[in-house]
Amino acid sequence: MGSRGKIENEHWQNKLQAFSSTNKGRMATIVARGMTIIENKAFNCVIYDPIQKGNDLVLAIDGFVHMVDEPVEMYITEESNDMVSTLEILDQNGVITFLRLH
Repeated sequence: MGSRGKIENEHWQNKLQAFSSTNKGRMATIVARGMTIIENKAFNCVIYDPIQKGNDLVLAIDGFVHMVDEPVEMYITEESNDMVSTLEILDQNGVITFLRLH
């Protein structure tokens, strides 16, 4: 079982840039509203535009883009080998989107 930690809002852009460069090319799955959106495709990047620029987040996987409007909280789960297994995003409507890395 991994260790889950909150990413504070003021660190979202920097942490997500590092997350993207570290995990690019890993196989990924996006789950939102309990449904699998895309499964086992190559992860490209996560981009966050802050409140003054739109306040949205883009998950890009193998030519597919999934948007999360107005995120309010983010969590990362790291396994014992320090590899990230999940990025969890909660939006203003209470919808949780999971980016699971394999």
